[in-house]
Amino acid sequence: MTLNASRSPYKILIVDDENDVHAVTRMVLRGFEFDGRGLELHDAFSAAEAREILSIEQDFALVLLDVVMEERDSGLKVADWIRNTLGNRALRIVLRTGQPGDAPENSVIKTYDINDYKLKTELTQQKLFSTLYSSLRSYRDIIALEKSRQNLQNIVKIGSELFSARSLDDFLKGMLDQVSQLYDDSVSSLVVQIRSPADGPERSGLIVRGLEDEGLIVAATGRFRALVGQNISDTVETTHLLEPIASHSTVSGEVIRVVDGGLLIFSQFASAATRNFIYLEESIEKLDLDQVRLFLTNFSLTLDNFYLNQFVQGLQDDLLYMFAETIERHFKESSHHVRRVSLMVKELAIGLGLSPDQTEIIRLASTLHDVGKIAISDQILKKPGKLDEAERRTMQTHTTIGYELLSQSDLPLFRQGARIAKSHHEHWQGSGGYPEKINGEAIPLEARMTAIADVFDALVNPRVYKTAWPLTKAVEALQKGRGTQFDPQLVDLFLERMDAMLAIQENYQG
Repeated sequence: MTLNASRSPYKILIVDDENDVHAVTRMVLRGFEFDGRGLELHDAFSAAEAREILSIEQDFALVLLDVVMEERDSGLKVADWIRNTLGNRALRIVLRTGQPGDAPENSVIKTYDINDYKLKTELTQQKLFSTLYSSLRSYRDIIALEKSRQNLQNIVKIGSELFSARSLDDFLKGMLDQVSQLYDDSVSSLVVQIRSPADGPERSGLIVRGLEDEGLIVAATGRFRALVGQNISDTVETTHLLEPIASHSTVSGEVIRVVDGGLLIFSQFASAATRNFIYLEESIEKLDLDQVRLFLTNFSLTLDNFYLNQFVQGLQDDLLYMFAETIERHFKESSHHVRRVSLMVKELAIGLGLSPDQTEIIRLASTLHDVGKIAISDQILKKPGKLDEAERRTMQTHTTIGYELLSQSDLPLFRQGARIAKSHHEHWQGSGGYPEKINGEAIPLEARMTAIADVFDALVNPRVYKTAWPLTKAVEALQKGRGTQFDPQLVDLFLERMDAMLAIQENYQG
């Protein structure tokens, strides 16, 4: 079933094995209109032909269906097929018969899901017009209800889809996609973020009260797509929005304003540093304001939750990095080691096509790979020379200590961190690795990823016991360990994304 808000004609299928019936029906319905829309008439001369047409095109509004064609009950079989096989409940079915004895009205209406039953002898022009008016009115209302149902489903899923966005831009673009789906694909929409110039280029996620502040277009569709990144006051296409934006009152609680060419939809957040609004370029007559308000209620709550979630995630990131880097600095590890490792692991996860959720958990969990070193003595951690055998065995216990610490939590982040802490020194071939000497895919994927990033970062950065290696020598070491110490597929992927890895190294030094 096609849901289309355009003024295209209603499609009518005439199914009858008599040519004269088709000709007369077309003549009578010439010029007929309902609700400002004309008719598009199609012909089928058998039940088989009707099924073929309806299988291909399911946006017919009405079928005028003869009962007796190839068989005495051909029309009844088509009606049953439409409802129960094709599953089309919107199509209006009007049975027409010249032999009522073959299909008694009471029996047919009781048994089959049809909408009207007419004798061909009684189908005068007026009777046929009345039948079409009632049938098309029902079809129009059914389509409207179905569209409302789909819109409500979209509204319900908006929360979960937008809440999973990773950035403010993702959130706004996702919301914009949903708004476009609520109406039709021809709607040109734009999302504008108001931010204070004092906030700087970074969007803080706060709310701005002063509407005199800068208005930056951060996401758009349709004819506004090329305006992304521009100031709303600098574009000819959006100058008509400046006055209603400037006069918007935060005290009144107004969220929807009708403006020239469409709607401004404001969303008031929890603070006063940033305000976002949507502009929909659409005829107001085509919008269901009740559904818009329902969407806005959900949008506002979701957006508040999004900012809260972003705050909690940011806090989690900061705490994990501060904790891991405190351990680094204690044993004089190179600064930002865990941050570089986590970002290189993220690059590998993206290269493997892991989901955004999986990628983020692995990125964060990898920061905990050396957490067990907190229990290793300074005499070993800070020793500038090579460790003796006893010291080496003690140092290796940081893997199991980290696992024991992190595995006490039931949170997925820490459970995955425990696996990384325990297994990131295992070797692909088994020999030489520790603590369990497992091999191949028995080593958790996240640990195999961290192992490569950890070693590469250790090689190209100075440590208390060594100077930084040249890049060529570090790459040779990875290639030498391919298939022995490291997962060969991951080594290849790491080297393929070397530009990104080097950018991480450059961005996080000192």
